[in-house]
Amino acid sequence: MFKIKSISIILAVFFAGISQAQIEGANLFSTNQVVSIDLDFPQSDFWQQLQDNYENIDLIGSVYIPAQLTLTDATGTYTFDSVGVRLKGNSSDFHPGDKKAFKIDFNKFKVGQNYDGLKKLNFSNCFKDPTFMREKLFFDLCRTHGVPAPRANYANVKYNGEDWGFYTMIEQIDDQFLDWRIGNDSGNLFKAGSNFSGGDGEANLVYLGLDQSLYESSYELKSNEETNDWYDLIDFIYFLNSSSDAEFELGLPSRLDLGPFLSSVAFNNLFSNLDTYTLSARNYYLYHNMSTDQWEWIKWDANETFGSYAFGVQTPMTNLPIDFYQGQRPLLERVFERIMPMGAKNIKEAIRMGSEVFHTLKAELSSSGLSTSVGDEGGFAPNINSTRDALDFILKSIENAGYKAGKDIYLALDCASTEYFCEGKYHLSGENKVLGSKDNAAYLADLVAD
Repeated sequence: MFKIKSISIILAVFFAGISQAQIEGANLFSTNQVVSIDLDFPQSDFWQQLQDNYENIDLIGSVYIPAQLTLTDATGTYTFDSVGVRLKGNSSDFHPGDKKAFKIDFNKFKVGQNYDGLKKLNFSNCFKDPTFMREKLFFDLCRTHGVPAPRANYANVKYNGEDWGFYTMIEQIDDQFLDWRIGNDSGNLFKAGSNFSGGDGEANLVYLGLDQSLYESSYELKSNEETNDWYDLIDFIYFLNSSSDAEFELGLPSRLDLGPFLSSVAFNNLFSNLDTYTLSARNYYLYHNMSTDQWEWIKWDANETFGSYAFGVQTPMTNLPIDFYQGQRPLLERVFERIMPMGAKNIKEAIRMGSEVFHTLKAELSSSGLSTSVGDEGGFAPNINSTRDALDFILKSIENAGYKAGKDIYLALDCASTEYFCEGKYHLSGENKVLGSKDNAAYLADLVAD
């Protein structure tokens, strides 16, 4: 069973602050705002062209038509000549009016053209979402809790001077996204779930054999297209389907960035986001991180979250089982089989226990005059003198919640050691310590022993 089989309270301790330069796209996404998008098409029949290209995408591929773009955001107004525009989406095309989802490609007709480092932008028409908030809220929540997801904001859109609609503006998953979120962009990036192609399009991670063509109706390679080598994806899928239980338990954490993936699964269930791997087996990306040799699970297309997509599901969206999935989903099936809480009878009870300790910890911190604001991944981030003091707070909270540490609940330390490693040493600035590799290992071993 995985280390996370017990109810683990993951303590991420950051010993040094991180200064981060403004990343690409900050002009559009770092501030909550409504951006103005004015598209002027020179073609008198531009709308017919956009519709025809969309309807025939199976035959002709993704065809863009040129337009002049005037973009206004909090930093100013900018004009771009000959950006590419095309319609996009699946269910969103059922919007009864002309307000269809679309994509802008700055780089399509003028090589090197971009805005604030971004080459593409997506505009969702919020079909089936009367609040206009579901997709943005969901993606914001995912990113706050360490799950890779695109940034989102809002836009008022005009076509040739005519008000066309209020849209959610979504970041493209491409090399710019990979650079700021993952830290490298040289690996293979696959989009799951075919929008327009033969076959059922289910990216269910079922092994079909070594022949790459067997997967091409369900996955789309979005990087390294010239090399077009799918061996790493097929090998990962083979492992998911063919490894023994022991091999799966030992090998999955080295192949998949497991923490963010499990958080992603939890959020899909909590917010009934089923138009993804859970049910439709589409609308996600897999990126092979060449720095870690792990696959990164990236969220995509959450316009039908909050229970809008329930194809064939009879259970009420508010009562989905914790381990819900439908169809052949080998990754979810095997993960749910192997995660077994040490001190709980089932996953539902495990989540309840973890929640009780979390809220008890909040009360303990508050009573001690410490901040209960949350950090980047949703954990508390109080100003505590030492790691031992932080662990003592957690152990006391476990006891006060009615459980026994080491029996009912176990702790796992996620030290984020690369964040305090500098020039060959580990700098524990909060404790005035500078340690070599052996001393740092001994320091962590002492924490576990205590």
